[in-house]
Amino acid sequence: MKGINYRGGIVKLSIPEDWKEEYEPSGGATFYEDREDSGTLRLNVLTFEKNEGKEPFTDGKFEPFRDDLYLKSEFKRFEEDGTNCILLNWQVGYETEGNEYRIASFCHTVLEDQFRAESTKEEIKIIKWILQNAEFGKSKASIGDYEHERQNKTEEVTPLRALSHD
Repeated sequence: MKGINYRGGIVKLSIPEDWKEEYEPSGGATFYEDREDSGTLRLNVLTFEKNEGKEPFTDGKFEPFRDDLYLKSEFKRFEEDGTNCILLNWQVGYETEGNEYRIASFCHTVLEDQFRAESTKEEIKIIKWILQNAEFGKSKASIGDYEHERQNKTEEVTPLRALSHD
């Protein structure tokens, strides 16, 4: 596995060594295995100011996850340019320093006819492992464009732990 330090530590995660990474200066990262039938994992992080008197993540859409984190999972079918696709979305919500909270959105898109393939099932297992083991930075984030520095180090990781949410 290789370590990813997304936008300076807003999210730290590990992905398989052979997965490609792409970053947008204005935000967002894309991770995928470089093969024709591979799904695509996208990461975006949104930061919000807290509303006075309203606690985030208590609306019933998010469930307690781990370590003061909250999780919301979605499954959607959609069509893009005549191709049927499936979107799996995991949103991890958490409070940060100051008067803010964040939502880290992990979206995995796959062609519908590939959804039941063993390779897709393995990708989903890997993504669940990524979610279970990711670290979410609580410090105040800088805003604006960000140039991602690639890390060349390989990290030792612990065996796959099952996520409590499917």
